[in-house]
Amino acid sequence: MAGLVRGRSPGAETSEALRNIRSLRVLVIHPHDEDGEELLRHLKRIGCQTQATWPPPKQLPPNVDVVFLSLRQVIEAQQSFPWKADNPPAALVVIVDYENPVMVDAVLKLTAQAVIGLPIRPFGLLTNLVSAHALFTRERKLQRRIEKLEEKVKSIKRLNQAKEILMKNHGLDEDEAYRMIRSQAMNKRMTTEAIAIAIINASEILGLKQD
Repeated sequence: MAGLVRGRSPGAETSEALRNIRSLRVLVIHPHDEDGEELLRHLKRIGCQTQATWPPPKQLPPNVDVVFLSLRQVIEAQQSFPWKADNPPAALVVIVDYENPVMVDAVLKLTAQAVIGLPIRPFGLLTNLVSAHALFTRERKLQRRIEKLEEKVKSIKRLNQAKEILMKNHGLDEDEAYRMIRSQAMNKRMTTEAIAIAIINASEILGLKQD
């Protein structure tokens, strides 16, 4: 219950996702057949900005929010699909018409946010579309947060390394070393991290003690 009280409620987030549905730019990668046409009709009825292509493009067009991919045809035709699973450019909804180990493995490797089956049905399409995009958005925010934390850790390590260099080569204690770095940063209108990097680089060139 506490999670519903603090911050934004799940209902508010869902409402926002539904309000933004007409602004979603959707790319359908599917053969030009009855299933592909049916999917396009349903997506246009929902109100998305939709475009279709087949075979898979060598490079995805810019500013795509959600990709629908017909997986079996890609596998059977050995089509190349430009997808970076570790850093996907958009939410991915995979379309399947049967299940086997090869298909399941491909879905997992692509890190798809949603899976829909054939034949295409209106029921569940909106839910999968909104859920996939919301999940992708949350994953991207978490990834950016992780990257910021990793950079902060690196910055702290560089600052500690610079302090160690000053302590060993100038006989300073830790507080004095930090004050020297901060003073230089203020005088030169630079960040303490930039000063720390300069100290580390200079120590490597001059062969100063670092440990």
